[in-house]
Amino acid sequence: MCIVVPERLVSWPRTSRFCAPSTSGECRRYVTLLRDQPDAAAAAAVDALSFEGEAARVVGRAVHVWLTRGVQAAKLSNARLELALGVATTRDLKVITTLAERWGA
Repeated sequence: MCIVVPERLVSWPRTSRFCAPSTSGECRRYVTLLRDQPDAAAAAAVDALSFEGEAARVVGRAVHVWLTRGVQAAKLSNARLELALGVATTRDLKVITTLAERWGA
């Protein structure tokens, strides 16, 4: 289970704007919420993953993910991120932003 406090929830949509993706073209943006803070080596390994049309950046207990194809075809899936970083849940950035506006603002 991932427990999120309002202060952290509000920071994720803002942080996503400043994480530069290494993909080009139109992207869907997601945030994977982590139960625990990953160690530096695990975070660096995820940041280094390279799949065509996909990018990820670990920022604290969140992974910002950009996908040019649908989530169903993504290699940067929640399952892959959980294997690398532990218990996680992925949500569309629009969902995170809406929750932040309603709950955390």
